[in-house]
Amino acid sequence: MSDTQSKIDSLQELNSQLIATIAELRKEHADVKAENTKLKQDKEEIEARIVDWKPSPRLITIS
Repeated sequence: MSDTQSKIDSLQELNSQLIATIAELRKEHADVKAENTKLKQDKEEIEARIVDWKPSPRLITIS
């Protein structure tokens, strides 16, 4: 009986550790998704600025 209880206790501890790891990974995943969304928005804004960009007459040089 003691051996069985020891195995149960060990599995419960392992289960608790896995639950904590899953919670950490979920938070990390949410952070990465948020950062990815922000980077995609920044990229779209930069691409829009490039499309709308018109060179200043001062920047155009005639050789």
